[in-house]
Amino acid sequence: MKTFLVMGNAVVYNKGSEALVRGVSYICKNFAENAYVIVSSSEPNFSADINLPYVDEYVKKYSFKSKKSPKSIVAAVFAKILRMNKIATKIRYDGLLKAAKKADFIIITAGDDFDIRPDINFDGNRKLYQRLKEQNNAKIVIYGCSMSAENINDSIVRCFNEADIVTARDSISLKNLTDAGVKDVKYYPDPALVIEKEECPLPQGWKEGKMFGLNLSNLILRSKYGGDKEKVLKSYHTLINYIINETDMNVVLIPHVMNNADMSVLSLLYEKYKDSDRVLLVENERLGASELKYIISKCEVYVGARTHSTIAAYSTCVPTLVIGYSVKSKGLATDIFGTDKNYVIPIHTIDNDNVVVEGAKWLIENKDAIRSRLEKTMPDYIEKAKSAAELLR
Repeated sequence: MKTFLVMGNAVVYNKGSEALVRGVSYICKNFAENAYVIVSSSEPNFSADINLPYVDEYVKKYSFKSKKSPKSIVAAVFAKILRMNKIATKIRYDGLLKAAKKADFIIITAGDDFDIRPDINFDGNRKLYQRLKEQNNAKIVIYGCSMSAENINDSIVRCFNEADIVTARDSISLKNLTDAGVKDVKYYPDPALVIEKEECPLPQGWKEGKMFGLNLSNLILRSKYGGDKEKVLKSYHTLINYIINETDMNVVLIPHVMNNADMSVLSLLYEKYKDSDRVLLVENERLGASELKYIISKCEVYVGARTHSTIAAYSTCVPTLVIGYSVKSKGLATDIFGTDKNYVIPIHTIDNDNVVVEGAKWLIENKDAIRSRLEKTMPDYIEKAKSAAELLR
């Protein structure tokens, strides 16, 4: 039997993180003989109650609930004042370290955690990986990275080179990591591609074959990603007005990160248009990644800001336009279509009300050809994602 410890991040409320963990767990279970999968997350409310498929055991990443707790303060004293990092690591990650003792592979679902936080010193991560390896010589896998060249610093390179295996989920990130000096990076598409959709009730007012799916993230409204909040919101209003007034489609607003993250902005859009009876809102924040994938799969076209919501669309062959805030959007679109032109609108280019609606018009006009292309290329792309199992033997 091989044991896999999969380290996720915010698995309970971030459905992209959940999709990553589901995908990795699926790959481990289906391609490694007698696999035993343990999943870890940093959320205080993380537990077996979330009941993910292909998962045998759950463990919290941290041994304390907040940075203000006594254990956290003691760990900080050992690390920063006494310079006793091994003891600090043991205090911080006691449960995780115990679970890791029986692991053959420790898989960090990287996503874009490194890319959107390049200002953080990742030597702490490196020391954790060292401690995990010391216990039983398990292989460390940093899985599914997206990295902009300008965000790769020495701390990140050192951290990545502590791992035994590093994979990039798009070819642009593969080049960026390799050029920066990360050793022997492999390319495999995002593991979230492989998860199954799970049927669930559709919002009241759903028009089969006539739904325009729309996601907006509170993340991209932050100036640090190069967007202008007012211009982005106005561009979404212009898009919804166009769909209502110029097409026979209804709009469905779909969150993909819960705890009122996406809902905080989607609800603003919904309040303005709810009386039109043409705009629907997916309000159930208890839906899982597979259920959201089902809802997205039923859309005729999709415009999304959350990466894993667009991966759900791509993998179910829904013509998709991405509102992108990092290299991953461009990289994924380029790998799938050969170009990001017409498939990605970088957030910093939304400088007037019509940018998004013009992109959506092109998407609608070309939706049949796009869907046909996805139907031809997506099976091989998903198989490539599954083939990452060859690293886990």
